[in-house]
Amino acid sequence: MNIHPPRLLSPLLFFALICCCSHAFCQEQPNVSDYIDPSSTYQTRDVDSVDVFNRRVSLNIPLLVDHSQRGNLNFTYSLRYATTTQWNIVNLGGNAGFAWRPAKGSISSPHFSMDGDLIYGTTVYDPCPGCPSYAYFARDEDGAIHYLGATDQGGETADGSGIQVVSNISVGTYLVDKKGLHFQQIDQSAGSPAYIQDPNGNRLTFTCSDQYQDCSLPSYTRTMTDTVGRTWTYQRQVSDVTGCPGNPVKADIWDAPGAYGGTRQFKFCYSNVQIATQFQEQGVAEYYNTVELLTALLLPNGAMWTFDYDTYGAILHVYLPTGGYITYGWGGLSPTQQRILSSRTRFDGTNSSTWTYNPNSYIVSDPLGNDVTYTPEAQYLSTTVDCDNSIAQTQNYQGSSSSGTLLQTVSYTYQNLNNPLPA
Repeated sequence: MNIHPPRLLSPLLFFALICCCSHAFCQEQPNVSDYIDPSSTYQTRDVDSVDVFNRRVSLNIPLLVDHSQRGNLNFTYSLRYATTTQWNIVNLGGNAGFAWRPAKGSISSPHFSMDGDLIYGTTVYDPCPGCPSYAYFARDEDGAIHYLGATDQGGETADGSGIQVVSNISVGTYLVDKKGLHFQQIDQSAGSPAYIQDPNGNRLTFTCSDQYQDCSLPSYTRTMTDTVGRTWTYQRQVSDVTGCPGNPVKADIWDAPGAYGGTRQFKFCYSNVQIATQFQEQGVAEYYNTVELLTALLLPNGAMWTFDYDTYGAILHVYLPTGGYITYGWGGLSPTQQRILSSRTRFDGTNSSTWTYNPNSYIVSDPLGNDVTYTPEAQYLSTTVDCDNSIAQTQNYQGSSSSGTLLQTVSYTYQNLNNPLPA
């Protein structure tokens, strides 16, 4: 098991992070990411990770590592997911009263990712009342957000990722990563398609079949074509659910080039999952809904991954193609009803191993009963901001942290850097 401390991130003058929480575990903001946070601390295994501070579970299941392209146009394709642990009480307006809602207003499930693909975007923040400002960023498909400071040519990240944004009158705005790959998004006004191009001119071109040709509608076919004419197609929301277990309602199909001119097909099966919370908060209506979540992934060799969820929409079981599985136990914190991980069990087909997570502190117990304690930086420094995910200290014990033997203490210190790219 690997423990990943956070990266050192340079603060950008145009980016404001507002945190406010009063409970033992950091709450998520309404715009919580679907992915892991590169600045947090995780316990990681082969396909899953646990954030030791907010107890979110993330999945990263590699599907295909492409080595067939010329130059630097080879990507890793994965299935990615992160649980949403925060539920909010919202005012429905008028006489409708109050009700529980998931932090983002919806519940998600594992989804397809082309790791390394970059998307250019903006976000709005309000550093003072009535003075909204914009921050520009590059988002990686693996979930990392890289904020961009202004330069003469456009913008550049200050977090060491080496990503640049370039504005060019003839081709528009595009991103460049540290390998020199150009990421050009679709330009509807010019009628130009999206593409990724390496410094040698090799190119992957993307087209979409939906009305707006940008894959923004629920159903579409996205085609990626390389320089020599090979194609990858991703069909979204098709009715062909052949081979899907259970009671599927629709599927996504991804076809990738295979050996000797063949095709490798991956099928993502979706089923209806009933959501019914049981917070039992007086005067607040429970959340009832039926959502389509990924319940199976069929691999080209006929094997499959399958997924189960609890009535809050959190991942409950991950069944591996090899016959093993992972089970997650969940609990809640009152009065915010933040859903946090309480246990994690791995079964390899013969033996089970369980990790438990203390509901009142940052203590994790391994299958042998040994504890690891984690201290957030804010708690360590006795500051008032207790939702900072930066770690200050870890302590490993033989046995319980209350009565066992302390084996190791690791402390972390951080240096705040000035923004090298002021807006």
